[in-house]
Amino acid sequence: MSSATLLRAEAAYTELVETNLTNLLKDPHVLTSAPEFLQKLHSNNPRQPAERSRDGADKWFFKNGDLATFKFPATLDRRGRFDKSSAYFNATNRNGEAKLDAKSLRNLKAVFELRPLHDDDHWAYMYPDGAVTSSQQTLAAILLIQGALDEKRGPLPDTQQTRVIRTYNDEDRFVFTLTSESILSEQPEQMIQVASSSAQQLAAETSLSPCRSNPRRIVILLFADYRPSQTEKAAPRLRNMPDPDQLFQEFPTHLNDVVKAPPIFDDHQNLISPSEYDSKLPREGLVIVEACLCTWEIKKGGKTERRVIHLRPLNVQLVPFTPKSAEEGTVPLAQKEDSERRPEKRKSMKASSSRAESTRLAAKRKVLDPQNEGSKPKKVLRSMASSSVTDDDMECDDGKGELEFIEEVDI
Repeated sequence: MSSATLLRAEAAYTELVETNLTNLLKDPHVLTSAPEFLQKLHSNNPRQPAERSRDGADKWFFKNGDLATFKFPATLDRRGRFDKSSAYFNATNRNGEAKLDAKSLRNLKAVFELRPLHDDDHWAYMYPDGAVTSSQQTLAAILLIQGALDEKRGPLPDTQQTRVIRTYNDEDRFVFTLTSESILSEQPEQMIQVASSSAQQLAAETSLSPCRSNPRRIVILLFADYRPSQTEKAAPRLRNMPDPDQLFQEFPTHLNDVVKAPPIFDDHQNLISPSEYDSKLPREGLVIVEACLCTWEIKKGGKTERRVIHLRPLNVQLVPFTPKSAEEGTVPLAQKEDSERRPEKRKSMKASSSRAESTRLAAKRKVLDPQNEGSKPKKVLRSMASSSVTDDDMECDDGKGELEFIEEVDI
């Protein structure tokens, strides 16, 4: 491939990234200021939704009653210390060792590590004005919310908390962890679904009781008329998931359990199945994230033993992506003739980086508070973070960059 062709491909890629991120920053729901976001939150947070969460999580809401969501750009880092997005997901410890039992299988979740955008990123030359600020302001908002929760419900030792923001003490930086809901649901045959004819047959049974009734016959009646939907038939099952250590095979009654894909979308806005993460998700790449916060207080004898906060994905879109609708953007750049492309976009990475350097530095000064150019983000953010944070699998940072595996919590 000629150097001219490479430059054209690079320019097209850069333009699409800039277009995706520029359109994001025009979205009124994108987080651009932590103080403004916090001012919109309801005073009674966190709390149960009007319809109680299936998993019992408390959530944060805006004053107008809407679920509080965070929308921001970030870098997906599947090579990161806290990422659990490959085989066995959060049942895997930092050493790559998986430990599965009925409890951990039921609570199987995908955990993604996200880095806030930074001026020093190797693809920062692609970021439009405001992209770094949005990402860093989201970090600031979540750190403040974590601190406010400690004040409201009482502080706990770091070893008794699982938080969204984690630290790399040996690298002096923060990362997000994005944790899905449990990815397995019981197979339809295990759910109690009573068809009308089965209910009539069951009603005709005489004197139902644990001693006199035939449990097998009752189950047969309950499911006699059940037919799985086309969606259920097409859904991937646990037996289709990567199983390099044959751990799933140890649970034969669960092999037909349906795998629910977290809302992670590829560059054509197609949902990515968890079985395809290693083939379709990059080891490192830009993403646009929309998520909400969930929290649980795990108590024993009326006393909180552990506090867990998750950033739950509502929509994660790989960048760059080609919009499906012309209203969201334009036709794919690869389909455009060279004559339609703007000449100024035909430039090398070095030239593009020089052009954007001044805007990146300006954005950096606005990270914590766009209204206060004299603020010092690192110092302020560090004061709001704990000295040590644990990850979804209860790995804890001992302050030396090394982690140890401790027991998982049933969430």
